Amino acid sequence: SEGIPHVRTDFYCINDNLYFGELTFFHEAGLGTFRPVEWDKYLGSLISI
Repeated sequence: SEGIPHVRTDFYCINDNLYFGELTFFHEAGLGTFRPVEWDKYLGSLISI
């Protein structure tokens, strides 16, 4: 994930087997917000895209 500001990796454990699910580059499909709005702006300012 070098050079990518945020990546969530999902894995699933099914019947003692580990399976890769997906890579997610944006929390809540990039549509989520934080409350209060000041936190949304502050956290957004920490990521350079």
